[in-house]
Amino acid sequence: MLWSLVSGSRDASSVMRWTLAGLVVCCWIFTPVPAHGQCSEPLFGSSKVLFVGDEPRGILAADFNHDATPDLAVICQGPLGAGVWVSLGSLSGGTFNFGPATVFPTGSSPSALTTADMDRDGNADLLIVASGSVAILRGNGVGGFAAPAFHSSLPNPTDVATGDFNADGYPDMAVTHTYNPMGLGGYISVFLSNGSGDFDAPVAYDANNSNTSVTVSDVNEDDIADLVVCVPPAFKFQVFLGTGTAGDGHFSVLPSETCVTPCRSPMTALVADFNNDGHLDVVDRADNNSMRLSDGEGDGTFPQIQYISGGLVIGGPVAGGPGDRPASGKTGPVARPGRSS
Repeated sequence: MLWSLVSGSRDASSVMRWTLAGLVVCCWIFTPVPAHGQCSEPLFGSSKVLFVGDEPRGILAADFNHDATPDLAVICQGPLGAGVWVSLGSLSGGTFNFGPATVFPTGSSPSALTTADMDRDGNADLLIVASGSVAILRGNGVGGFAAPAFHSSLPNPTDVATGDFNADGYPDMAVTHTYNPMGLGGYISVFLSNGSGDFDAPVAYDANNSNTSVTVSDVNEDDIADLVVCVPPAFKFQVFLGTGTAGDGHFSVLPSETCVTPCRSPMTALVADFNNDGHLDVVDRADNNSMRLSDGEGDGTFPQIQYISGGLVIGGPVAGGPGDRPASGKTGPVARPGRSS
């Protein structure tokens, strides 16, 4: 099974793609399309191979040692090195290289990760779903991490994301939870930071069904962090809008978009302005063979949907038309996002 992540921006000088397979992480560096709209086939640099533990389940890039070069963190579940593997990147003669990976304990079955400076000491920390909870590994600023501190979570966590939900300057976290056999459906728990490195008691929001991932962004352009949550059994993603004048840490649930044939089960989502109209859109992995692009209106709704398979659009917009809408000036995630999109 392959797991992949794409990182970069339209202004970046290069885009990296990482693929997780077996015991290795492969990295390709994509060169950008030439200027002035000239068309070109993508150019691929040589691949970089990084050996980590078996059964990798997630990957991210961040600068863990303050050298302005991206480093990698990979979570692995298998018996041969379960934990988070960290490889420090370096530049030599214009060539990017990975250092040997070092494993740090996370608890059992790590399944999702993100990064933020949770204690505001200037160092990137790691937040990892593991051992039925959320583990926070404090970064030391030179590429190392402390033993995990587990924060009590509601049952069956599946993903974690961070953002400043109440505008107090401290990162908060949102956790998705899958179906609970004791009778509760899927839900989201929101933990607000108390400013001392810990969190207040979580507030739970009903997500109606089992959910797999959460992304923090500002989909209705009010400068308050919102949540986009994938709900595979319901064939949809759910939008939770942040409330208050500047964000009070609470969320209101928007009605989900109607599922239009062909329905697909979203597993994970990216939020960005994909069609350059000034509003944030959502791309989610609909199934093993296709993706779904939902065109945002700038108010938290996504009425136009198309499905993409193998690089080809297999279903056009299902509501309305592309139209001409005034750009809002927003070109990507805003409002204190905690997860790169």
